[in-house]
Parts: sequence; C-alpha cells; structure tokens
Amino acid sequence: MKKTRSAIVITLILVIAFLVTSCGLPLAKATPTLPPTSTMRPSSTATLKPTATITLTPTMWHLPTNTIDATGTAQYNEIFDHVTWLYDEGYLPSLDGLSRHLDDYSNQWAQLNWYQWNDTGWEVKDFVLKTHMAWSSDFETPNPSGCGIVFRIQNTNEHYVVFLLSLGYVDFAITTDQVNEQPWVYWGPSQNQGEADFTLTAIGSKIDVFVNGKHIKTFTGYQGKWEEGGLGFTTLSGTNAGYGTRCDITNADLWMVK
Repeated sequence: MKKTRSAIVITLILVIAFLVTSCGLPLAKATPTLPPTSTMRPSSTATLKPTATITLTPTMWHLPTNTIDATGTAQYNEIFDHVTWLYDEGYLPSLDGLSRHLDDYSNQWAQLNWYQWNDTGWEVKDFVLKTHMAWSSDFETPNPSGCGIVFRIQNTNEHYVVFLLSLGYVDFAITTDQVNEQPWVYWGPSQNQGEADFTLTAIGSKIDVFVNGKHIKTFTGYQGKWEEGGLGFTTLSGTNAGYGTRCDITNADLWMVK
C-alpha cells in the first residue's frame, strides 16, 4: 500500500512539471551568489610637500632719530658759518637756504687758452659756492691757467665763468657768441703750482669773489642776462705741453639762497 502511494506522488510531481514546462511558465531560478567585487586597495596617497612659501619682507626705511652724521654736520656748520659771515658783511639778503656738498673735481687739460667744464648736475639761481682749489702746469708758462667755476649755464652753452688764475689774478667773463671779459683783478703772487680757498656768490646780477677769506671784487653790469642755470667746474689750460694744466676742486659746499 505504501509503495502504491509513493508511486502516485512521484507520478503527480512529474505531471505537474510537464504541465509547467509546456505552459511556458518560468521556473524559479536560484539567485546566484556572485563573488564579492574585489575592493581595490587604494594606492598609497602621496603626501605632497607644499612648495616653500616665499614671504617677502619689506625693508623698512626709518628716518634716523638719534643718529648724527658727524661729517655732514661739520660740513653744514662750516658752510653755514661762512654764509652767516657773508650775510653779516652785507653780501647776502638773508640766511635762508639749502646746503649741498658737491663731489670733488679733478681734471687735466693740454690745449692752450681753452677750457671745458664738468657739470655738477645742479641748476642754481642765487647761491654761495665755497671751495678749495689747487692747480699746477706741466710747463712754466706766462699764459693764463688755473681753476674755474662755470655757472648759470644755458641750453645754448652760454654762461658766466670765473677763473682763479695761477698768474695771481681773478678773471671773470660772460660767454655768448664770444667771450666778454672784465679786467683782471689781482689776488696774489703768481704760482705755477699753488692752492687757495675760493668763494663765489651770485645774487641777481651781483657777483662777488673771495680768495682766502678776502673779498677781491664785486662784478656787476649784467642786468637782463641769465638769472639761473647749470653749475660746473672747469680747468683753463695755459700750455700744450705734457699734461697741460691740472686742477683739483675739493671741499665744495653749495648754499642755495632762498
């Protein structure tokens, strides 16, 4: 009996399977178990070192508070003392002004009775110029030679010029299309090689020259000419021989009158 029932059950299962297949009904499929997706190990993250940051530190320029330039102070005191003396003597209209120390000048020139100048870079109107001049010539000569100041130089190269001559004279001239000289003025003995302190003041059309602290001459008569212009140093050669004439201008202090 048990065997008959088992056969019937098996027969029913086969019949049902046949019917499902023939009717097109899908069989439930087992859900496949997929292998886990391989998790990629992250590559080691490179830690990039930041490039060096350049910090620009501005340089701070501070005005000096307690620092004193002894050399500059001495130069200022010297020119101011000189300006005060000129004012007291009536050569200057006031004590108001600005001081500048100029570079030393040295030149030699071998062309008889010619001169050329080096520009100081300053444009001046009324001024005081205090210097020390030293000169020498390669040949003992009766021709004029020495050191000079060229001032109120125009764009056309017209100018005033004053020379301290080795012959012992001061020569003052105005140069336009020709050189117009004032009569020479004696200042001391002739020296083929020598030196002297020299001061020039130019206030309007009034020009004063001082040698070794002594007033030599007031030059006037140039009203209507130039009131301001460039400033330069020059050498007047008295010979064509050898190095010609050498001039050194040192300790040059400029006072620009306000």
